[in-house]
Amino acid sequence: MISFELTKKTILVTGASSGIGRSIAVNAAASGAFVVLTGRNEERLQETAKEIIDQNGQCAFEPYDLTADLDDIPKWIRRLAKQYGPFSGLVHCAGITDLSSLRGLRSSTLLNVLTTNSVTAIMLAKGISLAGSYNTQGTSIVFLSSVASEIRGKNRTAYAMSKAALDAAARILGIELANDHIRVNTIRPSKVLTPMVERVLEATDQESVEKQAIHLPLGFGQPEDVASLAVYLLSDASRFITATSINIDGGYY
Repeated sequence: MISFELTKKTILVTGASSGIGRSIAVNAAASGAFVVLTGRNEERLQETAKEIIDQNGQCAFEPYDLTADLDDIPKWIRRLAKQYGPFSGLVHCAGITDLSSLRGLRSSTLLNVLTTNSVTAIMLAKGISLAGSYNTQGTSIVFLSSVASEIRGKNRTAYAMSKAALDAAARILGIELANDHIRVNTIRPSKVLTPMVERVLEATDQESVEKQAIHLPLGFGQPEDVASLAVYLLSDASRFITATSINIDGGYY
C-alpha cells in the first residue's frame, strides 16, 4: 500500500521560520511527522510552532545559526538526535540569495553565499549520517536547490553556483549513503511567492513583473506547491528515488 504519511517520523527542517521552510514544516507535521524546527529567528520559529500546534501537529523548535561554527553542525545534529530520537528526514531550506554582477561581486559575498547555501547542507548531511542520528529503516535528505542552477541569466553567479553545488552533492551522497538506507535529493523551484519574493515584486515595475510571468506557463508558485513535493520525498512513497534533482517550476525550465 502506497503511503504519503509521515507518522512516527522525526523530521528536521532548517529555515522553518518563514516562506517555503515554514510551509514544509507545517505540512510535514500535518502529515503526521514530529518536526524539529530550526532557524536563527526564535520569534518567527515560535510562530511556525504555533501554526503547527493549532492544527494539532507536534513539533519542537531549536534556534541555531548554521553559519556560526560549521564543524559544530554534526555535533549539534547528534545532540538533537539524542533528545528527539533518530531523524527519518532532513529538509534544508535555509539560504540566501545574491544578485551581484560579476564586476560587482566581492569574494566575501561569494564565500558567504556558498557557505550559507551549500557548505551548511553538506555538514547537515554529515551529521544525519552519523550512527544514532538517522533512522536505519530509511531516512530522506532533501536540499532546496533552484532552477537557477541550470538556467542561463545575468547577475546570479554566486547563487547559481551554490545551488548547482547542492545538485552535485545530492548525486554523490545519494549513492554514497544508499547502503545506509539514506536517500538524498534536491528540489528545484522557480519563482515561488514567498514573503521575500513578494517584497521584491512590489518594488519592481509592472512591466518587468509581466515579462517574468511570460516564462511561467503555470504562473508563480506557492510555498505549498514545494511543500507537497518535499512531503512526498520524505515519505516512503518515494523510497525508490535518490541522487536526483526534481524541477517544480510551473513549466519554466
